[in-house]
Amino acid sequence: MLKTIVTFAARQSSLKRSNMDASITKIIYSLQPSNEVQATYWVNIRKNDESFATGQTSLIISHVGKISKDKLLADIKLVSSEHSVTPPEANNFNNGIYHQESSQTF
Repeated sequence: MLKTIVTFAARQSSLKRSNMDASITKIIYSLQPSNEVQATYWVNIRKNDESFATGQTSLIISHVGKISKDKLLADIKLVSSEHSVTPPEANNFNNGIYHQESSQTF
């Protein structure tokens, strides 16, 4: 279930917008107390099909699962997120695209 939660959250962050796109290159995650997952992933940001920047996002995701009528129902919520981009000049991309990603509801 842990892998499914992290994969679901990360897929929300692979974006394409006009001449820019971001794709995940690495993900690490660990189970925390209180049904939370800490996940960090790195993205390669491309502009006009050329490498533009590298982004990093750290998330805390809460999850609760219950079984109802032989089906697993999962309640997944984003608790916190932090984003950074290298080089800093790419911060406009960070503020625009990442803000869109972090405001989505899981």
